[in-house]
Amino acid sequence: MLKNNLFISLVVLIIGLSSCTPLYQTVYKTPENQTQNYKYIVIQDFSKLEGEWVPYDSNTTIPDMIANKLLEQDNFKIVDRTENAITDENERVLLVRGTVTKFENGCKFCEWLHLGVNDSGLGSISIWVQLVDKQSDTVISEFSLRGRAKKPGHGKYRYIRVVDQTVIFINEING
Repeated sequence: MLKNNLFISLVVLIIGLSSCTPLYQTVYKTPENQTQNYKYIVIQDFSKLEGEWVPYDSNTTIPDMIANKLLEQDNFKIVDRTENAITDENERVLLVRGTVTKFENGCKFCEWLHLGVNDSGLGSISIWVQLVDKQSDTVISEFSLRGRAKKPGHGKYRYIRVVDQTVIFINEING
């Protein structure tokens, strides 16, 4: 009897730890052409889903973090947050639209229970993003992400995983 209980406890622990991944993603629309070769990108402030409480700064901090990561990588000629820097209307511009859809507070007991594996117990943020060709107003790609915070779990650390994955999606589209 003791062996059965120990075995069941071990299986539940393994399943529990393996199902606690730090990032969930759902892709609703994949790009038809894999490489788009945009030189300009505009990242608008994200909106907030009405009726859901999300951190007050999430709708501006997440786009700022995305813009900063893209600037560090130097894959675009102009990374704009205001739509004022791009004056040539003939250039192809990638527009990033997003919505912060949900925020879940962390659980200190869960963090202790899972021994902090994969940042278990820390809060998570959910976003929905559209990558749009500005000239034709065509949605190229559409996806949602839910990412758990990285330690210490507050401030910009809440957004790192969704920002990193959004940048990966943008770079995949831009070739």
